Amino acid sequence: THRKFVAFTAGSDSVTNVTCEATGNSRFEEAKRARARLAAQQREKIMAQMSAMQKSFLQQNASILETMRTDPIIDPEPSDTIMESEEINEIIAVGASRSSCQTVTEIIPCILCQEDEQIKLTNRPMVLTGLSHRSVVVSRLGNKSDAKLKFNPLWSDDATSIGVHTGSCGHAMHSSCWQNYFVATVERQQIRRFNVRGSISINVTKGEYLCPLCEGLCNGAIPILPSLPYFTKNESVINYPKWLENLRLHTKKELINISNCTTSNGEDSSTQSVSSLDLLDRKSSSELSQLCYELPESAIEAVTAFSQSVYTSGLLVKPTAEDERILYTLWSSCAYSIDAAVNYLSFRSKSIEEGLTSRQISSMSALLRAAVAYTSVNSIKYKTWATLHQKILNVAIVCNVASDVPSVLTLDPFHLLVKLCFSFQVLSDSPGMVAFGTDPVMHYYCLKTTFLLKITQSLLAISVNDMDDSSEYEEEADENSALLGHYWKYLHTGRGMVASSHPSPIAIYRKVRKLCLPFLRSASLFFHLLTSVSAPEFNLEDSQEFGHLLRYLDLPVKLSAIVDLSNPEISGLIERWCQLKSSTLPIRELSQYCSLINLPRDYGELICRTANFSCSNSKGSLSSSPAMCLICGKLVCAQNYCCQGTIGKDKVGSITSHVHECGAGVGVLLIVRECRIILRFGQQRGCFYSPPYLDEHGETDEGLRRGNPLYLDDERYNKLQNMWLFHEVSGEVVRNMEHNSRHAAYIDWNNM
Repeated sequence: THRKFVAFTAGSDSVTNVTCEATGNSRFEEAKRARARLAAQQREKIMAQMSAMQKSFLQQNASILETMRTDPIIDPEPSDTIMESEEINEIIAVGASRSSCQTVTEIIPCILCQEDEQIKLTNRPMVLTGLSHRSVVVSRLGNKSDAKLKFNPLWSDDATSIGVHTGSCGHAMHSSCWQNYFVATVERQQIRRFNVRGSISINVTKGEYLCPLCEGLCNGAIPILPSLPYFTKNESVINYPKWLENLRLHTKKELINISNCTTSNGEDSSTQSVSSLDLLDRKSSSELSQLCYELPESAIEAVTAFSQSVYTSGLLVKPTAEDERILYTLWSSCAYSIDAAVNYLSFRSKSIEEGLTSRQISSMSALLRAAVAYTSVNSIKYKTWATLHQKILNVAIVCNVASDVPSVLTLDPFHLLVKLCFSFQVLSDSPGMVAFGTDPVMHYYCLKTTFLLKITQSLLAISVNDMDDSSEYEEEADENSALLGHYWKYLHTGRGMVASSHPSPIAIYRKVRKLCLPFLRSASLFFHLLTSVSAPEFNLEDSQEFGHLLRYLDLPVKLSAIVDLSNPEISGLIERWCQLKSSTLPIRELSQYCSLINLPRDYGELICRTANFSCSNSKGSLSSSPAMCLICGKLVCAQNYCCQGTIGKDKVGSITSHVHECGAGVGVLLIVRECRIILRFGQQRGCFYSPPYLDEHGETDEGLRRGNPLYLDDERYNKLQNMWLFHEVSGEVVRNMEHNSRHAAYIDWNNM
């Protein structure tokens, strides 16, 4: 009886549920039909309004429409249309045929006072938040370099082992607002230092502060200046070989004068300035008075303060007023920052518009304009710097190499291009910030010289054993491949490196084209930022992109116009470059881009690789907590005191020591037996980050507590790659320490 009652009760409940469900569905359908009727009525009402507006427009403009119907439509000839479209699409960024660009009025809001400001020299000065620090993101030697952290701001090695990167989050402020904010930050940090658990994320004694909007780490303020002027009348300039000859004779003469003054008057004679250099006769141009303008005192102070921050962060020294290395470090930072952006675009196969945000482009443009302004201002203030800039011309053109000066074949051609462009501005001896800083013809001749150097370096790095079988190439030999094949024999025969067989000219051309693409990309981005001409495309095929960038830079598609061995001035320049013996030149083929190492798909495979890792200082026992550096792939001890190192006079942990040696203070490591990422920036700063390995449910397993199989997630690792390539590790570390200040205070990052 009890079972029947329970069954009857359950059946009655199910009937009630079915009835309620049917009632609910009918109400839902009725409401849905009502909404559809209202939507249809609204559409009919809108269409009636649009029809009435169209009829009213036709009645009011009946006469105009009638004339449009009666006028005949004449189609242009197809050839004219094609030629016009080709002329419109042909964009040139440098040289006498440089495309004109419209000056856009820049109005930027201040993130502190919320006031809009137009970028003018007469208005209140604006600055961008900036961070300058040492970096190895563009290093192309990896862990094979035993002298990786050597940094010379004047002579950048072709491997670019270490450099100074200057970036910005793109948030702008008035210079006065930023100064008030920084003073308030200093006062706040003085109060917080008395708290035992206070944050140690920033060091105000080094000029560090947090961006007021995104809380990113900053240590400088990039001044925002208006666009640079440039010469437009370029018809009567001298040709490239004549320019090379005049520059060589001028540099030899000045070097002799400097040497004679030094030997006769001692060290004090270095204050003698060299004669001004005006190879293109620009000072007689009628445009000079229109293009020249003075910088206000407020802008000069902002540019000088920013240059000091780049100098102190790059060379790790105290601020100083008069040091020629300030200028060199600023130039080197400009070139390195552009190289880092091109490195990311090449790695992701993206164009400038797709890969870089408007804030990143505006920050790099502001950096270049600040470098031009500082170079021009101090070329008048410090006459002794002009004599030091003769070293660059000596190495690049005269090649009278001293014992303390490297060979030009070991230098990075793009860094040399940037320094040549800025050096001519110093040697022009013109007042204020003038158009000499953006002379398109002078820059074009510097570009041709450094492109010839890049081709020469590439051919010297090519050997017969490195070449692929030419039968794989479908393209036929053309003029460029034949020229480069002849040039390869010319270089290797003249330097005693004749092989029993010669590589195919087609193979040589493809290899040179591949090796020269990074240089052309960096040069294109440099002149795009300097001149505001429309940006080129990077995401094409190698053959198409090579020709596209050559046209964008106004370089001849036929390389015989550049590698003109019949011209005595060009062939003499190549002979001077190759005058040293091959044994003293570390010619090598470099990778196109740099990134973090490749990780295995299965996390178990990674554990098996590191299972037998033993510490060198623990007498053969296995390490309990190995950490893998994702920059170079090396395994180091984590959270152990057996492998401590030293940085200066400080004793530090193995991870801190390795990060200092491998990443110049910036590190990304994976603790293998805990599946945890460690981000490091400096000795005292670090944070934990979510690992890129997930289980089948899409969850991480930090500490390996659940024991589920883990697999690499491409999206997460790409995010980590972008953070490394974009130099965002420092910002992530500081933000994490600010938001978890109490937890971060208990972690001894220095001894980790």
